[in-house]
Amino acid sequence: MKKYSILVNTCDKFEDCWDPFFKLFSIYWPDYEGTIYLNTEYKGYSYGNLNIIAVKGALKNNIPKTERATWSDCFKWALETMNEDIVLYMQEDYFLNKKMDSNTFNTYVNAITTSKSIDCIHLTDKSAGGDELFTINDLKLYSIPKHHKDRVSCQAALWKKEVLKSYLKPYESGWNFEWWGSKRAAYINHNFYTTNNNVNSDNGRNIIPYEVTGVIGGKWYPGVVQLFKDHNIEMDFSKRGFFESKTLTFNERLNAKLKRLPVEVKSYIDLLKLKYS
Repeated sequence: MKKYSILVNTCDKFEDCWDPFFKLFSIYWPDYEGTIYLNTEYKGYSYGNLNIIAVKGALKNNIPKTERATWSDCFKWALETMNEDIVLYMQEDYFLNKKMDSNTFNTYVNAITTSKSIDCIHLTDKSAGGDELFTINDLKLYSIPKHHKDRVSCQAALWKKEVLKSYLKPYESGWNFEWWGSKRAAYINHNFYTTNNNVNSDNGRNIIPYEVTGVIGGKWYPGVVQLFKDHNIEMDFSKRGFFESKTLTFNERLNAKLKRLPVEVKSYIDLLKLKYS
């Protein structure tokens, strides 16, 4: 059994990201030989010689296309599909933009695989910041405080699979998972770490070097245009359009809060149960 595998979390409406993602992956991580689980709903997919398993979670769980499985359900089904105990979490718009240093990355894999005291290692400087420095298996890691608001993050990270799965609630979206998962993590005895800040800042790169997000709110992030152009990736950007930051009106903010309210109440009740159990 391999030590870890990669999960690329996605859904079928983001299939226009898959070819660019895997082309850049093939260029910048050419020595990767493991399994990649692509968390599709109904669709299959392959790219070159990469060992990609399309999860097809909604199809396998008989969810009709007229309905929609939740983000967390699809995520859970993907984790249950995986054979490995360690997961490198990524998303379909995390486009690699520098060469992977596999030897350095493997030191983190070995650490989380062999240490009972590590449950998650965040691998970029875009996720939770650490405070106290620890040396574990000769590797310097910063611990993430229990009440850090980004303790649970959807940025690239190595996770123990069962730990990651334990934070999922079937009714939560990705945003809920990060927000409420981080709050739940304050009351659960798991150990979260992040990479040494000196490693992250070395030559301006991360352990997993990628465009931090290629799509925001369903729209392209402008930073991917040059990246795609440099690698001869053709894309009709007009289909999604480009993300533009805007200030929501009072009514728009109110409607968004009302729409989220049922899930927020459930997550808050679950948090209270955990806090006072």
